[in-house]
This record gives sequence, structure tokens and C-alpha cells, in this order.
Amino acid sequence: MRHSTQKPCYCYGCLSKSLVFIIVNGIPADVFEIAPTPNIDAISAQGAYNRAYVGGEIGTISESPTISAVGYQSLLTGTWANKHKVYDNSPTQINYQYWDIFRLAKNHNPALIPKIIGIARR
Repeated sequence: MRHSTQKPCYCYGCLSKSLVFIIVNGIPADVFEIAPTPNIDAISAQGAYNRAYVGGEIGTISESPTISAVGYQSLLTGTWANKHKVYDNSPTQINYQYWDIFRLAKNHNPALIPKIIGIARR
């Protein structure tokens, strides 16, 4: 039963069985948003599309290099590089104190089966 017909409800009783989280790396949002993406559009129509910003603020402690691993760690943990300690694509001093979304979900419900599929094309 949905609590509201005006906006989606994210309480436990209203959540669907699956979550699809798609990260598109290296394509500016304004370019991505005008490109034909019928499959992503179909998924978004059932849920949502949002931009994510993971570069930090220039000149502050949150400033982060715009490198894939740094951005992924920031997005998945909700913290900046100054906390998770990933500054390049070969991190050696990761701070695992900050849980990622997969660990949080699994801790919430041990029966969950997270799946990660990665495709890199150049």
C-alpha cells in the first residue's frame, strides 16, 4: 500500500524487491541527457534519475581529483576523499570506517544479494 500517490514512498513496506543503481562515468551530464538512452529511460520511468556530484569543492578539504576510483568511493560511501582516503586509481590507504551502500544494505538485511556488474569501454 502506497502512502501517497503524489510522490514515491521509500518506507520498508513500499520498497520493491530490486534496486538498480547505474553509474555512468566520464560523460558530462549535459551530454548524457541529450543522448538517446532508451533502456536507461525505461528504467528511470519506473524509478528516478539524478545527477551526482563527486568532485568536492575546489580549494576546500573536500576537493578531490576527478579520477574514477575516487569518484566511485565518494559516491558509494557518501564521503569525500579526505575521509575515505582514495586519491587515485591504485589506493593503498583506504579508510574502511565509512561503509559503502552495499555493506549498509547487507547489514540492514543479511538476506540481500548485492550484485555488481561493471563494463568499461574506451
